[in-house]
Amino acid sequence: MRRTRSTSLGDIDLRFTSQTDRRHHATTTTPPIRPAAFHNRRLPLVAGLIGASLASAAGPAAASENGQIEYPIGVNTVLSAVRPPPGETRYYNYLQGYQAGETDNAAGKSTVPNFDLRAVVNAARTMHTWGWTEHGFSFTSVVVVPFVEERVIAGPRNKQIFGIGDVNVQQYINWNDSKRTLYLSAGLTSWFPTGRYRSTRLANTGLNRYTLAPELDATWIPSPHWEATATTVFEQNFTNPATHYLSGHDITTDFSLMYAASKFQRLHFGLDGYVYKQIDDDRQNGRALAATDRAQVAALGPQARLDFGRAGVVFKIQHEFAAQLRPQGNRFWVQFTVPLSPQTQSTPPHTPPPET
Repeated sequence: MRRTRSTSLGDIDLRFTSQTDRRHHATTTTPPIRPAAFHNRRLPLVAGLIGASLASAAGPAAASENGQIEYPIGVNTVLSAVRPPPGETRYYNYLQGYQAGETDNAAGKSTVPNFDLRAVVNAARTMHTWGWTEHGFSFTSVVVVPFVEERVIAGPRNKQIFGIGDVNVQQYINWNDSKRTLYLSAGLTSWFPTGRYRSTRLANTGLNRYTLAPELDATWIPSPHWEATATTVFEQNFTNPATHYLSGHDITTDFSLMYAASKFQRLHFGLDGYVYKQIDDDRQNGRALAATDRAQVAALGPQARLDFGRAGVVFKIQHEFAAQLRPQGNRFWVQFTVPLSPQTQSTPPHTPPPET
């Protein structure tokens, strides 16, 4: 039995969270949007905007059940370790579009005739950093609510569906140096099975399982002109009670390198991307499935961010390649962030707005 893997569309996680691929039928989920950052915040696009929570939408032929994961790969490429300052609440929105015209096998070859996957995910992420702070440390809580619209065509079958995705909650411990050039953040995201799901349906907006994902974020801003960001997420899945299927664990790393010209420092542009890899076998009814059925994919593309004081907007494209046991396509993101509370402290002129 061949399996196909899918990946989340997802700091808008801009969860986003967070959606695309797996076995004989596809299921779509919206993972939480993880934080992605603007000046002093991270803006998860659907987790990552998709850092809160975006999910995968996929088609036949994948590793992981129906090729889907909760984390919205590609979301955390914008100042992902930069959180709101203590006492501030901030809103992040991640809008992601995903289109794939093929789903590849272990050899990277398209195997499903007449395959077409199109998904649009919008993840709403609310982030609050608590008032306590000490020696550069702070604590941040996040809630991500994704909505997913997906259409899948696989051979003679097709399905279109819309609904809420799997809601996720994130908790982070943050640190920055006194010059605010280095930001680090460690957290845990919990996904809950709130999305629409039916095991016999070609497309779903949820994965019908709980998922935990430890996360490590780092952002370096050595000057007003340069910034680099990386986020690594280790996704640990629980069994789907409807199918008795336990998807293997996986690791995703999102990254970006951005530059701002001297004459217009509000505009940053550069390169972003991600690498995704399943690291152990799936299991069903307690039995391990073929070790060769492990999904992977990588992506690269342009990214631009425009800051407006305490707000910001991000545009990015991610072109996938080297896909195995999952769909291969393109992701398009629009992420933005705005404060929901008054400014609590000043920040250096070159410090970007909290993640976008």
